[in-house]
Amino acid sequence: MTYFPGVSYLARLEGGDELQVVAEAFNDMSTRLQQTIGEMERRNAELERFTYTVSHDLRSPLVTVLGFLGLLEQDIAAGRKDSALADVARIRAAASTMERMLRELLELSRVGRVTSAPEEVPLAELAEEARQSLAGRLSAAGVELDVAGDLPVLYGERARLLEVVQNLVDNAAKFLGGRKDPRITIGARHGANGQPVCFVKDNGIGIDPRHHQRVFGLFERLDQRVEGTGIGLALVKRIVEVHGGEVWVESDGDGQGSVFCFTLPPKAAARAAGEAGPALATRAP
Repeated sequence: MTYFPGVSYLARLEGGDELQVVAEAFNDMSTRLQQTIGEMERRNAELERFTYTVSHDLRSPLVTVLGFLGLLEQDIAAGRKDSALADVARIRAAASTMERMLRELLELSRVGRVTSAPEEVPLAELAEEARQSLAGRLSAAGVELDVAGDLPVLYGERARLLEVVQNLVDNAAKFLGGRKDPRITIGARHGANGQPVCFVKDNGIGIDPRHHQRVFGLFERLDQRVEGTGIGLALVKRIVEVHGGEVWVESDGDGQGSVFCFTLPPKAAARAAGEAGPALATRAP
């Protein structure tokens, strides 16, 4: 898009209102420049936080590896075979944690690079694919996954939208807190502006309202006893925002369950935004 769309500014220039048209064009460019500067400042601040968080959290498994390497040397020198094997097991676990964190960070970094054209994707299809993908985990925990009827059709990259649904269901399954009747529901409701609000609801341990924003942070794990790297919800947030949508959580706290919600712009709005040059319009090299 140019700052002098052919029909508006140029046509008015021909009409003789040169000074006013030039002033309006200048104000338009100034506004766009300020918006661009603001976006760059926000992204730089985000990158700084990201770098600090990554360097801090990756140090933990590395310290574990180095620590047990020292113990391993001592156990080998003393001929303590059982202790040495235990040291190796701890080192392997820490290395696996680091490898998983790096792999998921790489996936997070790729969000925003379009690898396939946006398309219309029924949420019902994504829900069933997520059910099949997570069947083992859900079955082992005795979780009942309900998929509501009359779900909306979304617009975006199918693979990325599937990641959103899968990560939300997987996250819900981790925090059911040993319920006798663990249940997860994938559904949708009408938002205040008539736009559908998609959600993944569980009857698990819930989230204190003080932590509703925190859970979407990189490496954030409110319960360290639960497996995971703390990247899943950060990935969900990134994918939804790249698609021009919003994501949030609703929960009254301890034992009240959680509802993770997200909205995406309709097809027409998403395509118009894509033509203006957002991340969805950028193809991966």
